[in-house]
Amino acid sequence: MRAVLRMRGRRWPTWVLLAAVHTAIAVFFLSGRSPGTNAACTGLPLDDGWIHLVYGRSVAQSGLPYYNEHELEAGFTSPAWVVVCAAAHWLAALPRLDAVLALKILGTLIAIAMTWGVCELARICCESGVGALLAGLLSALTPALAFSQVSGMEVCLAACFGLWAVCAWHRRRYFTVGVLLALAFWTRPEMLLLCGLVVIALLREWLDTFSRDDLRALLKAALPTLAFGVLWSGYCLAVTGRILPNTFYAKFTSGHPQGLLTVVREAVWTLPVNFMMAGAVLYALGVVQVIRRPTPVRWVTLFFPWCFFTAIAVSRYLPPGSGNSYYWLRYVVPALPFLYPIIAAG
Repeated sequence: MRAVLRMRGRRWPTWVLLAAVHTAIAVFFLSGRSPGTNAACTGLPLDDGWIHLVYGRSVAQSGLPYYNEHELEAGFTSPAWVVVCAAAHWLAALPRLDAVLALKILGTLIAIAMTWGVCELARICCESGVGALLAGLLSALTPALAFSQVSGMEVCLAACFGLWAVCAWHRRRYFTVGVLLALAFWTRPEMLLLCGLVVIALLREWLDTFSRDDLRALLKAALPTLAFGVLWSGYCLAVTGRILPNTFYAKFTSGHPQGLLTVVREAVWTLPVNFMMAGAVLYALGVVQVIRRPTPVRWVTLFFPWCFFTAIAVSRYLPPGSGNSYYWLRYVVPALPFLYPIIAAG
């Protein structure tokens, strides 16, 4: 018990520092008046944020996701974010706080929890408090993530659930893994890739041993995601007659050969840590270090972001210049935090 308390005690200074960095960036952005208005505080950059806020208001008032009154809809991609938007409407009852500002505050708190998850995964990958701090700072200071926390979008929440699911897996808390993976899937459908990688890894362990303990671990991790998927698809089928939300059919397109190149060149290669190719070198060194670590999470940590980037590239057309527009960049953001523990290990 003393060892556990001592370990947690070492984490708190890092966690407090990173929370302060996130908070300072959020305050700096929200107080900005560069367009001559307070749009940074009262506006959202994409219509998806407003759409989820409408569904969230309905959930807050009636418990059901209406867009038009008394008409159930499946026009939202993220059920989990609708719940967060509902919480923003509940908080808007406080004096001098509207739903948009409340959502930005909640988004900042979620981003802080996401960066703490980056720290914990970095501790697993490199067994270093300094490495954990470095990975956390990279997460907190990446412009795309810093903007995401106040954008009214769900991308930081998806990354947060995914990161903590991998950390729980390292600690062999398999039911927690399953619930977090299911919530990640309910936040961004592309996070189903992480669910699949974890289930494949656990299935392989069970096939190697055929032990009851490994079978229980596999079921605990897989069944919550399966249950959440059936619930979400069942709702969509009942409302629209199709098993996926309307947004999927509106936005899905077959990818183009240059899509993955666009993602890597404009969303990954241009990260600030890659100054003078430092990030690429550190990442390559980190891959070697992480492979040497005797933990089952290492392969999923290494493969997931690249599977994610590939899936984004083949599921929608990403035109040249996508890295300059948050409309496109948001699709890539949930996988970015998984790169930083590897760079820290390097």
